[in-house]
Amino acid sequence: MNITEDPLYLEIAEIVNGFNARYLERVEKVQQEAKACKKNNVLQSKIAQEQKLNAELKSRLAELSKRNDGIEKICLKFSSGLTISDSDQQRLENAKEMVEIGKMLTGIRFDYSAPPDVVKGYIKCERNRTLTPLELPAAEAEARLWAMLGDCAAQNDGKENRRDN
Repeated sequence: MNITEDPLYLEIAEIVNGFNARYLERVEKVQQEAKACKKNNVLQSKIAQEQKLNAELKSRLAELSKRNDGIEKICLKFSSGLTISDSDQQRLENAKEMVEIGKMLTGIRFDYSAPPDVVKGYIKCERNRTLTPLELPAAEAEARLWAMLGDCAAQNDGKENRRDN
């Protein structure tokens, strides 16, 4: 008789195979639990980092909110104290009107977005239908503007009383 046919051997082999299958299942289960623990640890560390960052951002937000409240109070004080008196309002209206008249008479258009130390814009000469750009240092602007206006007016070839066709 062959050993593989012996009933005792077959019974022992079946018991060993069953034990081996249960052992392999348990090993696989332990490995899966180890992987899950490792993933859990990684996630826990990320959560801890995010919570720390969240706490820092909340503290910065609280600090900025306090600053904002202070700035709003200051702005409120300034806005309540800043009013234009009637005489100042009238002077402002007069100045606006004078600027409009000056624009109509001289043809000068200023670029108010230019830096404060530069006078920038153009001169519109109706007679010749030209635009002359200008960009001058503020220190010498007055004299040069009058010269440029004189040049524009002088371009009529001495026929100042004659109508242009």
